[in-house]
Amino acid sequence: MAKIAGLNDKEQRLFNSLAGGKEKSIRDLKRVFQDDAKAFVKENYQKGTWDESDVDAQAQSFVRNSIRRLIRDGWVEGPAQNEKLARGTYRLSKQGEAKVEKGVTETLSFTTRQERKAATLKRREEKKAQAKAERAKLKAKGKKAAPKKAVKAKAKAAPKKVAKKAAPVKKVAKAKAAPKKAAPVKKVDAKAEATKKVEEAKKKAAQAQAQEKAREAASRASAAAQAE
Repeated sequence: MAKIAGLNDKEQRLFNSLAGGKEKSIRDLKRVFQDDAKAFVKENYQKGTWDESDVDAQAQSFVRNSIRRLIRDGWVEGPAQNEKLARGTYRLSKQGEAKVEKGVTETLSFTTRQERKAATLKRREEKKAQAKAERAKLKAKGKKAAPKKAVKAKAKAAPKKVAKKAAPVKKVAKAKAAPKKAAPVKKVDAKAEATKKVEEAKKKAAQAQAQEKAREAASRASAAAQAE
């Protein structure tokens, strides 16, 4: 098959394997990368730590990675694009067959990559032209634009302002309050206290006696008034 611009080596070889139009399983397609897988394993695995199962797994990984662009750009279809295909089976799509018949030699994503590359180059050229125009304006005014390195060096050389530390606040010692003097304990005169209690008792007894006499007098007066 003709080289398709935009496909890498593995993608091209996988496409060539499917270009005959027959359905192929991953098992069939792994044979395309058998030697590549063995070389990869020998180079990346430590000696004595790999076997044929590692080679088979790597070959399958190459198939899956290489089939993606072929499906995305419409060359190949799998079960996800054609439900009639068995799981893990791939073939040229109708679109892919039409491209082969027409002799298309570029894949869709290649054109997209070229466009992105062209757009990137265009932006770079525009930036260069803008910078050149600015330098011309400054030159016309008799001023030269400071080179970037000099500006950076100047920025680095400028000493940083160190914030002054606030003066420490002096702590004013509070005057300790003089301890309160305890009130003197009054001495109790036991004799005087006893005499006081006796007098109070006599006073209460006299009051009770006077009240009793008053009640008796009132009772007699009441009786005399009733007799008359």
